[in-house]
This record gives sequence, structure tokens and C-alpha cells, in this order.
Amino acid sequence: MNRSTPTLVLLPGMDGTGELFAAFASSMEREFDTLIITYPPNIPLSYTALESLVRESLPTDRPFVLLGESFSGPIAISLSARQPPQQLGLVLCGTFARNPRPIFSHLSFLLGALPCACRMDQQSIARPVFHERPARSATPGHHSSEPFGNAFTTTIGSYR
Repeated sequence: MNRSTPTLVLLPGMDGTGELFAAFASSMEREFDTLIITYPPNIPLSYTALESLVRESLPTDRPFVLLGESFSGPIAISLSARQPPQQLGLVLCGTFARNPRPIFSHLSFLLGALPCACRMDQQSIARPVFHERPARSATPGHHSSEPFGNAFTTTIGSYR
């Protein structure tokens, strides 16, 4: 692909594998490069640590659009708030911009009692976020790849 064509950077849901993006990425390959970020499968990381991992993986030599699905929405929002120089846009997909269960935030001190394989730091649970309402969008899974891909291509195509 042409280095001036935006790359679509895909941040996975809670599974962290990015495997659910396969059909979507395949449907986009004729129009855009895609970069699927994956998270370490056996190391529990906070949102802050995952944000650092993603930041280090972002393209620096070409423009990109960041797509945060589900669990990765807050990571995408936080990264976008820092305005990376090559970022052209942000797509939030089936995600949230604030803790969907704030009633449980005050119980985050109990995380220390969990077995270490399940432990996440308190910041990842109680972290403040930016917006009041959940984002609504098509999920780029196997059921919506084509319609979402068409909408994305139409919207981002003007950057060429």
C-alpha cells in the first residue's frame, strides 16, 4: 500500500487477540493497510500499561486511523486525547467511554485479594474516562464487516 494511504490500526476487545478482526481486515485489504494490535495473553496489564504498549506500536511514518473495539475503547480515547501527529481519526466500536459499572469502582481495593493471575491494578478499574454516554457503532466482526467496511472506505477515502 501507498504510505500516504491511512493505515487502519485495530485495537482488540477483551480477548486481546484481534482474531475477531480477521474478516473485517480481509475486507479492507484492497483499500487500506491494517495493523492489528494484540495484547500479551498471559500477563495481566492495566489500561495504562496497555496504552503504552499500543502507543509504541502506532505507525510513525504514515497517517493512521485508530479503531478501539469494546474493551479497547478507553485506550483509543486516551491515546487520541494526546493527539498523535500521524493520527487522522478515531473510530469507537461497541465500546464505552466511562466505566459501565461505576457502582463497583469503590470495591477496587479488593483486587489485592485475588490470585495473581487475575489481579489488575486499581487504576485499570477506577480510571476516569472522558464522556458520559457509551459509544454506539457497528462492531467490525464477521457479521458487519462489509457494511462497516463500506462506510469506513467512503469516510476515509477522502484522505487519499
